[in-house]
Amino acid sequence: MKQWQSSFQSQRGVSLLEVLIAMLVLGIGLLGVAALQANSVRNTQGAYERTMAVVMVDSIIESIRANPNAAPGAYALSGCTAGGSGLVGEQLSHWVGRLQLELGDDVDCSISFSGGLYVIEVQWQDTRLSEMADSAIRTAVML
Repeated sequence: MKQWQSSFQSQRGVSLLEVLIAMLVLGIGLLGVAALQANSVRNTQGAYERTMAVVMVDSIIESIRANPNAAPGAYALSGCTAGGSGLVGEQLSHWVGRLQLELGDDVDCSISFSGGLYVIEVQWQDTRLSEMADSAIRTAVML
């Protein structure tokens, strides 16, 4: 009987220590889950922006294809400043406005025409990624 009591007294505090260790492990696990969630949100936003850039480039490509009567190079554009008049100017102004709405005001775009081909380039600042990297400029180029 005496042996049972002494082993019981030596067991005091062990369960409290086990609970503290379990809480520490659980806390570290929850911090890991929170970090994964933050990365997921950042990557989802980046994927959305890339998708919107491609959709917007496809949009202006379709506008160019839908207007075969436009003069060669009429859709040329630099610095996201739409100029021109008529249908082409209206389409470019609308396109630049949508780009700025979807990708932010710091978006930069250009449409160049050479050898019968248009090259469309869109650059934007990835604000969520720029918190981690020095340069976070994304580019979408389509021919």
